[in-house]
Amino acid sequence: MSSLETLWKHFKGEKNMSRSLTGCSRKNKAKPNVFFEVTEKHLAVEVNQPVDLVKGDFAVLKTRADALAKSGAYADAIQRYHCALQMNSRDGETWNNVGYCYARLGDWERALHAYQKAHQLLPKSGHVMVNLGMALQKLGRVAETLKWWNKALSSFPEDGEMWNNLGYCWLQLGDHHKATVCFSKAARYLPDDPGVLSNLAFSLFRVGRWLEALDYYDLALRKNPRDATSYNNAGACLEEAGRYLAALHCYDRAISLEPQNTSWLLNKAACLTKLGRFEEARIYIDQTLHVQPGCRPAWRLKAAVCEQTKEYQEAVVCYNKAWGLE
Repeated sequence: MSSLETLWKHFKGEKNMSRSLTGCSRKNKAKPNVFFEVTEKHLAVEVNQPVDLVKGDFAVLKTRADALAKSGAYADAIQRYHCALQMNSRDGETWNNVGYCYARLGDWERALHAYQKAHQLLPKSGHVMVNLGMALQKLGRVAETLKWWNKALSSFPEDGEMWNNLGYCWLQLGDHHKATVCFSKAARYLPDDPGVLSNLAFSLFRVGRWLEALDYYDLALRKNPRDATSYNNAGACLEEAGRYLAALHCYDRAISLEPQNTSWLLNKAACLTKLGRFEEARIYIDQTLHVQPGCRPAWRLKAAVCEQTKEYQEAVVCYNKAWGLE
């Protein structure tokens, strides 16, 4: 079975926030999209909300802090929020906003502490539960994240992003069946989201439902035809189904979009070896090694190709490089 590489999106804050991508390498086979789409709920108070003069300085400080946070001056906003909290330490919205600012600065420990304070004061707030779970996820405490996001579902039972987030956590914990259930619900509420469709396809692939996975990759690619990862993943599904020529077509599409991606190049090379097309496979292996000279999977595959073509001395050299002996 193909090894898998995971690609996910980080949390989404306000609706216009750009979405960044990071990769987490494994071996040389399929790279499924796994989009981590956490909606961190907005600042609790809008900037244009009128100041309640009865509350005096607390309301003024909080409103100014909100304005700083909205402008991206998160460190300054935190200082103002803490000044406001010295006057009223039991305002849950302010603690939530402090957590929001720390999250924007990447300080997840402090963000978690602030969200925990907010939850103590706003125990029924689904927004705070989402944010608290996100901070835990960022700190690698995935099982605890699931606890909070499951609680938040009572507030957002038809929120596709929440179901998508839960699916991502189940993937992290290795439960692909539960991930499939969550991604299926996410796709029900977000049927036009190519990331969600790709996630569902990935989880279906992991539970051996390759043909269904192909259907969802096809849908995802109709929504986003420039998604090289989904083309690559569709190729992996086709390989598992024994449809090597169709798989090669998908790998070609992935390579045309990302010609320097060594995973795509090596996947095509591996597929060519299954068809006995060793000289063509060597071309893509060498391209991989040109981009990434120390790629051990490429050296292993080249050694196997050399064995098939009876170039045994070169095979030994390649195996030594694959094992780090040269």
